[in-house]
Amino acid sequence: MGFGVLFEVSLMGMIVLVLPSETHSAPEPPVAPSAKVYPKDPVELGDPNVLICFVDQFFPPVLNITWLKNGQVALEGVQETGFLPSVDWTFRKFSYLAFVPEEGDIYACQVDHWGLQGSLTRLWYAKEPALIPETPENILCGLGLAIGILGIVVGTVFFFKALRMNQNHQRSSTCRDGL
Repeated sequence: MGFGVLFEVSLMGMIVLVLPSETHSAPEPPVAPSAKVYPKDPVELGDPNVLICFVDQFFPPVLNITWLKNGQVALEGVQETGFLPSVDWTFRKFSYLAFVPEEGDIYACQVDHWGLQGSLTRLWYAKEPALIPETPENILCGLGLAIGILGIVVGTVFFFKALRMNQNHQRSSTCRDGL
């Protein structure tokens, strides 16, 4: 059979691509996923934001993602993408949790898949981002400003000194020429 035929099979609302075995090299045993959790925007405590759980490199495309807030299942504000295929025959999926971060909250993205022996859990802690001290930048800026002002003062002094020397030199040469 030279040309493969592509079939779509719908299982519980999910689309699974089925290709004849001679036309593909999809992984046969389940491939366990990896997961990352990160906020959509910079975190400000008390401001609404979205947590993103990115689940990548898994096969087959059958997966359950559960959000937890402080150990309790979070159902409100959860959205997911469909299964997104990768070139290596694995899949990826995004899950989103709308939330308002409060100090001390712990969020978890829990992933269940056939390729895992247990749940894969990624934690995210609600905390105010640490402010980076700007002391070195302030010192450097102040030093640059001081050197610039010193340069202007010294330049002005040298300019007027040279102007006086030039005037004195012209007077002395006119006095000599006049004698």
